[in-house]
Amino acid sequence: MLLLSCSFLVFDMSMMAQNANTSQKSEKCLSYRTKLRELILRIKPEADIDDFPPDAHVKNDLGLNSIEIMELIESIEGVFGVEVDDRSVRYLQQVDQIIGMLDA
Repeated sequence: MLLLSCSFLVFDMSMMAQNANTSQKSEKCLSYRTKLRELILRIKPEADIDDFPPDAHVKNDLGLNSIEIMELIESIEGVFGVEVDDRSVRYLQQVDQIIGMLDA
């Protein structure tokens, strides 16, 4: 009986750790999302980001042009301390793709 109780306790603690990690990851992504939104508004104040869905396309939905996208990438590098390879820029077209890169 004691062994069974310990097994449930270990399982319970494992589930709690997984939930905590998921919660921390969600908070981290929300923080990236909030900061990304601020950076976009700093570059293009008139950007339509009231809704700001994760699948929003930086160019088509948010209206950033090529130069503004490069400014955004430079801002992301400076704020988050990451380096975005020039070849990778073309794959960062949606908000969730940018957040995924930051979270990697």
